[in-house]
Amino acid sequence: MAAATTIVAGSLMAGGGLAKAFSGGAQARKYKNMIHNYDRQDLTNLAQNIQLSTYGSDLIKNETALNTATIMNGVQQAGSRAIIGATGKIAGMGIEANQKAVLDLDKQQQKRQYAMYEEGARIRNMQEQRENSDLAGMGAMYEAGRQTMWGGIGDVAQAGMYGMRQLDSNK
Repeated sequence: MAAATTIVAGSLMAGGGLAKAFSGGAQARKYKNMIHNYDRQDLTNLAQNIQLSTYGSDLIKNETALNTATIMNGVQQAGSRAIIGATGKIAGMGIEANQKAVLDLDKQQQKRQYAMYEEGARIRNMQEQRENSDLAGMGAMYEAGRQTMWGGIGDVAQAGMYGMRQLDSNK
């Protein structure tokens, strides 16, 4: 009777250990596959959609055109000598206005590029933090599965040793 009890107890222990080992192995495989197939995030840089405003440069050009027209009107009434004398000044006004308009657009472009760079750096940091956190969690679950599997294998070995000790002591 004692031998039968020993066999049943050892079998139950071994069965529990096998179930634990298979369960842990399945968990480890599941999380290993999840880590291997981890879908990286694709975050977009919202600063790339910042449009440059031509309002300021258009305003400068319109104001210059109006001033030029007013000056030309006055110069035409003054005669040909005035036209010859004012031509250089009028051309200089146009050049200066174009330079101001280009500088305005250039400053906007620089601000946009800095905003894109800063947003890109922020996105990269956010992405790395999220992915590291996700992968660390999956890695912990993978290790827990492996520990469970090896614990189950240890339980099976202990059940075998228990059975052998019991049979040995019954002799």
